[in-house]
Amino acid sequence: MKDYQTIRLDDAGPIARVTLNRPDKRNPIGPDTCGELVHALGRLRASPAVRVIVLTGAGTVFSAGGDLSSMRAKTIDSSDETDEHSIEIRAASLVELFSVIHDLGKPIIAMVNGPALAGGHRNREITVAFRHGA
Repeated sequence: MKDYQTIRLDDAGPIARVTLNRPDKRNPIGPDTCGELVHALGRLRASPAVRVIVLTGAGTVFSAGGDLSSMRAKTIDSSDETDEHSIEIRAASLVELFSVIHDLGKPIIAMVNGPALAGGHRNREITVAFRHGA
């Protein structure tokens, strides 16, 4: 399976960890990240072994907020993979992400591991959405 580009997923065991993984840019959340989160959360929802999900950020900042450099629709191309495990992850909006969170049926804990800067201040909405999605 193609690795995610903007997040890391560790789903070995009952506590899955999803890490925003662009510490060089302070973990911004744009359409690509939303798409990868939607895909990863769908995988975790389907896994009976996963009981709870922790969302955190790599590095010293949880998130700088919106990814201003990529505020356009994109698709992550997986056409270079030809096996049955290849995936296509499309870009998504925050509305789509919040909908998936709402319907997830598993608790999600936002482990805010540092500042939520600039537009990241609005990421408190993600924390609220995760709490209500539980």
